[in-house]
Amino acid sequence: MARALALLGLSLPAVTRASDAAIVSSFAGYPGYSGDLSVTGVVALRSSDGTQTLSWSLSDVDPRCSSACTAANCCGVHIHEGKTCADASLIGGHFYNSTAYPVDPWLTIMYNASSTPSEDVDVMVATGIMGDDILGRAFVVHDFTGARVACGLIHEAAVGSFGAYPGYSGALMPKGMLQVTSTTGMQTLSWIFTSGLDPRCDAECTDANCCGVHIHQGMDCSDAGTIGGHLYNSDYYSPDPWLHIMYNTSETVSIASMVTVATGYDTAAINKRTLVIHDFTGARIACGSIELPVEDAMVSMWHPYPGYTGNLMVDGVMSVSSDDGMQTLAWSLSGLDPECAAACSAANCCGVHIHVGMDCTDAGTIGGHYWDSGMYSTDPWLTVMYNGSMSSDLETGLVVATGLSASDVLNRAMVIHDFTGARIACGIIAPASVPSFSTYPGYTGGLSTAGMMGVTSSGTMQSLTWLLTQGLDTRCGGSCSATNCCGVHIHAGTDCSDGNTIGGHWYSTATDPWLTIMYDASAMPASAKDVQVETGKTTAEVTGHTMVIHDFTGARIACGIVNLNMETTTTTTTTTTTTTMANTTMGTTTDTTTGMNMSNETTTTNPDTVGVSAAHRVASGALVALAALAAVF
Repeated sequence: MARALALLGLSLPAVTRASDAAIVSSFAGYPGYSGDLSVTGVVALRSSDGTQTLSWSLSDVDPRCSSACTAANCCGVHIHEGKTCADASLIGGHFYNSTAYPVDPWLTIMYNASSTPSEDVDVMVATGIMGDDILGRAFVVHDFTGARVACGLIHEAAVGSFGAYPGYSGALMPKGMLQVTSTTGMQTLSWIFTSGLDPRCDAECTDANCCGVHIHQGMDCSDAGTIGGHLYNSDYYSPDPWLHIMYNTSETVSIASMVTVATGYDTAAINKRTLVIHDFTGARIACGSIELPVEDAMVSMWHPYPGYTGNLMVDGVMSVSSDDGMQTLAWSLSGLDPECAAACSAANCCGVHIHVGMDCTDAGTIGGHYWDSGMYSTDPWLTVMYNGSMSSDLETGLVVATGLSASDVLNRAMVIHDFTGARIACGIIAPASVPSFSTYPGYTGGLSTAGMMGVTSSGTMQSLTWLLTQGLDTRCGGSCSATNCCGVHIHAGTDCSDGNTIGGHWYSTATDPWLTIMYDASAMPASAKDVQVETGKTTAEVTGHTMVIHDFTGARIACGIVNLNMETTTTTTTTTTTTTMANTTMGTTTDTTTGMNMSNETTTTNPDTVGVSAAHRVASGALVALAALAAVF
């Protein structure tokens, strides 16, 4: 694929995407299935260059699948088009690129029930589909007759790979992945390891941390000095809740499904932490970093649309939150078209729309509106508009049902249109550094802060951008004199659940630089952009720390965790080709869908309504790339 794109003058990202490691952590009965099988287990999926590599350990599958079968889809394990396991009518057929692969590649992918559990490792399926395209899809298990008996959803792995623990020189090297979900005070872990664990862990062990799978305090797997001990709130939980979380190597593939651990910490406190694997003696042998999926993102930098030569200069901040196939947009924007104070009728007039492309410098790749046309036949973006009646337009929460996930929209182009529908500005959707806020420990007032922040760091200076949609002190609309009044400050602590450890402002300069950093709640949402703070702290010293919001009196009312990207990445031009499957052509069985027809991209007289189907976002060769480019001209 890379070679084909290179022939077109295109390039791929310079970094590996987390979405290339995915996991099915649990199964439910297929909708309408009333048989005796109750499939359990875990499936790992790794994606690379249009190929998925599957490993699984499944129990209570059809025992007849120990023999050869001939029925269509018999004993199959397949990715399907749908993004639900609750409604059989929406699960659809097999998911693959039928332009690249005319013959359904899933027809030969089967489990073998001759042993219990049914296990297989590194089964390769060439689908023409990229890793982010399979996220949220249904993974279906079939019985001996080909009937669908179980379904689970594919999620991005929180820990996609492991490296040797610093200083470990033994022969063990765990290969696998792990999923972490988090609710208030509770984490749920599921994992699958195909090799590299301590084989002695097939028996009971008694040493401290023996055969353990544990979240640790640190955020850097390369530095044993900072990894620290188990992460949990000892003020609320004693003894250590991690001591009984262990793997078992009695089977070839070691799995665990939906293991709960009460730590007292929320999602923000868990993200970026280290996950440590121990051997039979309790020694640390491997480490991986937890990367939880980003659901909250921002657009904080706007550029004139390529080729636009008008006088409008859009600026401001926008937040994009994703949940259950819907995006919630909030914004504070200036420089918009004042004619948009009146009703408009031109296609895309005064529009605020997520587009297909991922590069605001190249009009040829930005493409049309981005939504799952398999779920929504009518473009949901056509009614999403700003109001130009004021010098700045404020929106606190506009919901758009697109059928897209958070990973689908991340890094896409957000385009602003003028009164005529022309494209005037473009910004890229990027992860929020502080995605959410919780009530400050012990605060009992009526304010409940919502919103998100972006934090960038250069040298020892931080730049803050925020869009706070509710729960601020409305008295903070002018001057205030109390210490920390209306403040937005990074603090020394790293735990929003413990007021005793949050501490004071985080800086190492001679004077406190945070005393003048304040929000203005005279208009909501409250926003600020590129607020510079010289703290004397580097990126590594800021990430993981608490961000505290204060009220008019200076009291602390809300807290969030700063998550900065510690990796050095190279920005390259990325073209993601997208199409719509206008009429899915069904094969000889109800599971064999034709994937997609790359020549049938829906194009209307409105160049923005490309009708992109999220079911078929692929880049699998020159034909695919050419089709996508042709669709936007």
